[in-house]
Amino acid sequence: MSGTGYTVEVTNLSSSASENDLHEFFSFSGPIEHIDLIRSGGYGSTAYVTFKEPYALETAVLLSGATIVDQPVCISRWGQPDEPCNFWDRPTWQVEEEIEYRDYQSCQFNATPQEALTVAQDVVKT
Repeated sequence: MSGTGYTVEVTNLSSSASENDLHEFFSFSGPIEHIDLIRSGGYGSTAYVTFKEPYALETAVLLSGATIVDQPVCISRWGQPDEPCNFWDRPTWQVEEEIEYRDYQSCQFNATPQEALTVAQDVVKT
């Protein structure tokens, strides 16, 4: 796992999910630095997705509860185990302190933080 960047942990991941599936799912959040997929036999997987920018991590966490391949996943900031992941007992949004953004390196989709948030909200709705 990469020690730099901003990392989320993806749990309850389907055993049939691939790195490609993860890249496709998270690419709307922002530029991805690295993906580590850890398989636990045929029972499921855990992934660590490292982003290059902080807004991408924040957007990815908003996707917790969305479905990747064939089951809902829990997405949390890596290294913060006290953050509960309950799909049914959590607010649909949380007020965060205002973050000042600087010009970010463009990704292949050229998404701004606002565009990424809009796409994330649309994904969660489906």
